[in-house]
Amino acid sequence: MRLADRASAALALLLVAFHASSAQATRASAQALAVIVGVWQSDTTNGTSARSSCEWTPQHGAVLCEQTITTPEAVRHALSLFTFDAGAGKFVFYTLGQPGDAMRPVPLAIDRHIWIYGGQAPDNGGRFSRTVNDFTASDSYSWRLESSTDGEHWTPGIGGRSTRVR
Repeated sequence: MRLADRASAALALLLVAFHASSAQATRASAQALAVIVGVWQSDTTNGTSARSSCEWTPQHGAVLCEQTITTPEAVRHALSLFTFDAGAGKFVFYTLGQPGDAMRPVPLAIDRHIWIYGGQAPDNGGRFSRTVNDFTASDSYSWRLESSTDGEHWTPGIGGRSTRVR
């Protein structure tokens, strides 16, 4: 099965679950996601760059981003879905990084221009990891990875900037 077919099937399952919630409340809350809609080109960090095309789903309940990630080893593709869970009153992020990967919900905190996703549970080695996006600028955003041993005190890791190209 092609990546596009798998992604479509996974997205269809997500959208069926998504439509079970209150569509109108979700649309209003999902407006906080509007800042990421567009085409973004990241700078190159450690030999890796990404181009992301992010668009609203047809009913404006979520934003779907398709990424082309270029590394020194290869080019790969990923899909990300940003949405609002009206039942829980929280934003959620899903990603399909490789064909066959499971799409699990990742809590997404949005506080005005700052988005933080991940960081709620430790990995197998006991470390917490999260991503912080800062959308303060209108046509670019900075991003950084952070890690922690306790989930409270965070150490910045690699980071960069993505610029809106459309």
